[in-house]
Amino acid sequence: MTTPHSLTSALSAHIAKAIDAAQGWIGFDEFMALALYTPGLGYYANDSIKFGPLPYSMDEGQRVAGSEFDTAPEMSPLFGKTLGTQVAHALAQTKTSEVWEFGAGSGALALQLLETLVALGQPLTR
Repeated sequence: MTTPHSLTSALSAHIAKAIDAAQGWIGFDEFMALALYTPGLGYYANDSIKFGPLPYSMDEGQRVAGSEFDTAPEMSPLFGKTLGTQVAHALAQTKTSEVWEFGAGSGALALQLLETLVALGQPLTR
């Protein structure tokens, strides 16, 4: 019986080769760089779903693979609307019209925030 090839086993083999090439030891920083960014294999460098429904959901009676984790904006627009209300207040008080969002993710929070600001009549220039 053969074991199916998986992303995890391929990445493990890649890291093992790097350790062997370095005569048995690599630093934590190099290990993490390999684990996270190895093209096609690393956590952030492969096409697996990162945000969305939690692992394994049901779609038309079929079990389908989900994401690694779920965040509040992915579950409901309420967090984005609440944050948008606070941001609108802060923008009005400071007389600014720019919002910068630095979070990684699907963009759900940014979209909810922008939609809320538009609904509240809070103009943005950027």
